Amino acid sequence: TLYVNQGETVAITLLNLDERGQPHVLAIPSLGLKTPTLSKNGELATLTFVAKDPGVFEYNGRTVFDGRERHVHMEGRIVIRPK
Repeated sequence: TLYVNQGETVAITLLNLDERGQPHVLAIPSLGLKTPTLSKNGELATLTFVAKDPGVFEYNGRTVFDGRERHVHMEGRIVIRPK
């Protein structure tokens, strides 16, 4: 879980270190944020946003791994605490 305060600027970087070339995407659906698809080892993308509204927001990282679209180690929550 990532905790931030309302009004803060948040930057989350996804770095693809998958040597097999599996594509990866990081998304915060309820905030309408999503990285481009990273398909090469060493590629990175950063999601930057201002934590406007307090609440709990789920994020997920998607990849195709053994036929599944969502990798269990790439899910969590962002908690925006009110001022």
